[in-house]
Amino acid sequence: MDFWKLHAFLKEFRQLQYDRFGRTSEDKEDILLVLAKVAEEVGELSEQVLLAHGRQRPSKGSTSNEALWNEIADVIISVAMMAEVLDLSLDEIIQNKIKSIKNKRDMTT
Repeated sequence: MDFWKLHAFLKEFRQLQYDRFGRTSEDKEDILLVLAKVAEEVGELSEQVLLAHGRQRPSKGSTSNEALWNEIADVIISVAMMAEVLDLSLDEIIQNKIKSIKNKRDMTT
């Protein structure tokens, strides 16, 4: 999926959330709610990783690759939503970070 498709999905999803919960894009706590969602999703990903490595009670859930993939996707989408709420370009953020890493590590590719 490219960033433009992700951006379009996030705009539509965000509007659905606003409609569902009776909020608008002007709500000041929007970023705090998104941050809380990111933390929640990272916690769920952590549980999946712990399950996959036998460090969590089996009663906590499934250890399938699909469950792990779903949690990784949830984290990515939540972080992308944070960029959307902050009106930042995820594409630009990632390109700048890759450039920074390459410069620090003296990478050419």
